[in-house]
Amino acid sequence: MPSTNTHYRTGFSLIELLVVVAIMGILAAVGTIGYQNYIDGSRQASTSEERERRADRVNNDIVAHMSGVITPFNSCFDMISSQVTEYNSGNSRNPYGGTAAIFVNGHTAPRNATNTIDLDAGQQLLMCSQPCVAPEAAEIRLCSCTLADGCVTSIGSALTIPCPTPAAVSSC
Repeated sequence: MPSTNTHYRTGFSLIELLVVVAIMGILAAVGTIGYQNYIDGSRQASTSEERERRADRVNNDIVAHMSGVITPFNSCFDMISSQVTEYNSGNSRNPYGGTAAIFVNGHTAPRNATNTIDLDAGQQLLMCSQPCVAPEAAEIRLCSCTLADGCVTSIGSALTIPCPTPAAVSSC
């Protein structure tokens, strides 16, 4: 009679388990990197979209100002100050998180030792090239910080269009 002692293998070997765990680790790492890239891209797109929405609003306010539909602003500085206050009191949220105001008035923002403005990720800087003139006579600048570790900006070269400081616009 043939022998009935056949051995059946039960379970997995240590090597097989290690291979499966290594494959799962690689897949998790790739997925995490892809997800982080997706989140970063979404934050940048959201910040850019907010900038475009506000740029359209600035243009609309200038047209409304010129046509007398809204109370005219005395200067570009007045219009920017009003808009920054209104925008920050609205429902805009910084896609990068944090508690800093999203919109920064480039004329009154504190300057660092190099006369530039430090921005947090997701913040929007708004300012006029000539703050004391009527809004329609000035170039209005709106820029966004989309670097996760923040940005340093000086709008315009000091030789051509210096950054206005609060003292420079106080006589408007």
